Amino acid sequence: MKKILYVAHCLLNPSAKLQSDEASLAAEDKLRKEVLVKAIQQDIHIAQLPCPEFTLYGPRRWGHVKDQFNNPFYKKHCVSILTPILDEMEAYYEEKSLFEIIGIIGVDGSPSCGVDCTYRSECWLGEFDGRKRPIEEDLQTIERVDERGVFMAVLEDELKKRQLDIPLVGLFAPEKEKVLSLFD
Repeated sequence: MKKILYVAHCLLNPSAKLQSDEASLAAEDKLRKEVLVKAIQQDIHIAQLPCPEFTLYGPRRWGHVKDQFNNPFYKKHCVSILTPILDEMEAYYEEKSLFEIIGIIGVDGSPSCGVDCTYRSECWLGEFDGRKRPIEEDLQTIERVDERGVFMAVLEDELKKRQLDIPLVGLFAPEKEKVLSLFD
């Protein structure tokens, strides 16, 4: 039986992530590589999910919070790019004697691909120029919350509609046991 693992786009292509200093992503990058090497060593086939943020905004986008993506337009975009992937998952899932989808790995903290946590702020909106208050004050309103990012929430809903029982796990360095448990 062949094992399949679906991963957030940036696990295989970190260039799709927001542009930032590499030191801040060092722990995530180390865990990303550890997970991918473990999958390859165990002959687990890796399938890449699309990146909804990159497909809308490209590589020069600003950082966002979940509240900015939690709208019908973004969710519709997520469904449209997920539909062929969901069809693929369903085809594999139905062939249980040949394939096992061991899980889907998202990236915790992402407003789209967070599985166990994401970031929110009701104040994160508008123009940068001519603001009524300094941007530093708005940055202070961003909070980590224990909920799914929009893309992963849409994916979870679509999996339920198709009755596909596939675990979602977040890549988060301090809690790496969760993601590594997929390989047990």
